[in-house]
Amino acid sequence: TREVTAVVSCLTDHVGVVITAPRRYGKSSLMKQACKELGRIAPTPTVVHVNLLQAGSLASATSLLLRRLFQLPGGPWHSLKDVVPGFLRRIRVQPTTTFDANGAPVFTFASGLSPAEISRVVDDVHAALDEIGTSRPAVLFLDEFQAATDLEEHLLRRLKVLADQYRKVSLVLAGSKQHLTESLVTAKGAPLYDMLERISLGPIPKEGWVPFLLRRAKRGGRPFADDSVAHGLWEIAGPVPFDVQQLAYESFNQADASTTESSQRRRVSWCAIRRQRRRGL
Repeated sequence: TREVTAVVSCLTDHVGVVITAPRRYGKSSLMKQACKELGRIAPTPTVVHVNLLQAGSLASATSLLLRRLFQLPGGPWHSLKDVVPGFLRRIRVQPTTTFDANGAPVFTFASGLSPAEISRVVDDVHAALDEIGTSRPAVLFLDEFQAATDLEEHLLRRLKVLADQYRKVSLVLAGSKQHLTESLVTAKGAPLYDMLERISLGPIPKEGWVPFLLRRAKRGGRPFADDSVAHGLWEIAGPVPFDVQQLAYESFNQADASTTESSQRRRVSWCAIRRQRRRGL
């Protein structure tokens, strides 16, 4: 609740945010919940969300950025007779356009894009979001943003320039590499130094988890046999939020009328495998 409130406050004031936490701690879920809460007090936010780690290359990241922008509900280009051509008129570097099985456009940039061309695409995405931002909150959310340094060394510095230029766009960055985040955001001379509010996510304590688990299982019709079973689940799977939720979900599916210790025990090996993978074993 505290972190959601902080993100909502920043987005309301068009203040940039950097969210740091290990993987599977809920950075994307936090943003989703914050946007949902923001929608209660303002028009529904429009969010362009790209995971840079999954992009694999700079051309792929730029293509995804453009596709996510086009897909925004309520984008002004959707009111045009020729939607795709109208949208592409806003983009100075033209991609190759194909269509998927559902008829949705797929924009692709060649791998040889120059840094100047990439900057123009990123500039145009900001300009479009800034236009949308006159009527509702507009957010550019880059997940695993530390990967940007592998894609193009000047990209983050360009984002800082654009954040100063387009005041109606809230820049949200999420990263799972603590030391890289510090070198890019908090250290003096960093590309994004003194620009973003920092929010760090740590483990959710057991005292917060157990009531949540009890409430959700009861709502689903297979309550925990007693509180100790919920406590035991956290002891097995904690503290990574994803692991706790996954074991709870699997235990719930294994249960009959109620979630018992035996239904958890049948899924314990899953958590052991997850931990070994994270440790590189």
